[in-house]
This record gives sequence, structure tokens and C-alpha cells, in this order.
Amino acid sequence: MRKNYLSLCLLTAVIIFFLSVFACSQDQPVQNTEQPKMIYEFNKELNLTSDQINKLKAVSTEYQQNALVYQRNSMYLSKEFNELIQQNAGIDALKYKLQQIADFKVEIDINEIILSRRINSILTKEQLDKWKNIQKDFSDRSNLKSK
Repeated sequence: MRKNYLSLCLLTAVIIFFLSVFACSQDQPVQNTEQPKMIYEFNKELNLTSDQINKLKAVSTEYQQNALVYQRNSMYLSKEFNELIQQNAGIDALKYKLQQIADFKVEIDINEIILSRRINSILTKEQLDKWKNIQKDFSDRSNLKSK
């Protein structure tokens, strides 16, 4: 009996941890209202050619479409997980749903890496260096505003 009670307490703690981590990652308050520009909007700073601008727009559009799908799927998985919790579902069902959520987060990260690599392949070395500096400046400004 004591073993079952300890197992239940441990399971509850793990579920609360995952829910809080997932909820915190979803409900972060917007600290900076400044919208980052798309890379092709820095065409003067980066000295982009019209061919590069077209390629970057295509890559960005594809990424944005995927991001919308990912956002919808993320909300759906979160809702399903919360329903399982409310239904007092079995551990195997919860574990399976948590694995789906984790796999999905990996897919999102991979999509962002692919985007970054595609952008990198379009830019010259000099443009890439300038782009990294622009991103760093934006990140620094965002961090200052959020403090």
C-alpha cells in the first residue's frame, strides 16, 4: 500500500512538473512588442540581390506556413494531454502523449535549424556576418527591454 502511495505521489509530481514546464513555455508574457523584421527586409543593410530577396521570401513563406501548422498541432496536443489528466487516464496513455509532445518539439526545432541553414546557404559570408550582428543587436535590445 505504501509503495502504491509513493508511486502515485511520484507520478503526480512528474505530471505537475511537465504541465508547469509546458504551460510556462506556452504562456510567456510578451515582454517586447517590437516585431522582428524578416531577413529580406534588411535588403539595404545586407546588400541583397533581387534573386536573394526572392529566395528568402520563398523560404520565409514556407517556414511561416509550417509554423502555423505547428502552432495548431501544439495546441491540440496540449489540449489532449490536459483532457487525459482530467480523465485520470492511465500512465501508459499519459506517457504516450508526453512522448508525442516531446517528439513534436523536436520537429519544431529541426524545422528552425533547416530554416537557418537554408538562409545561410542563400547569403554570402559577408552578408551572413552582417545578419548575425543584426540578430545579436535585436536580441540585446530585447533583453534590455525585458529587464
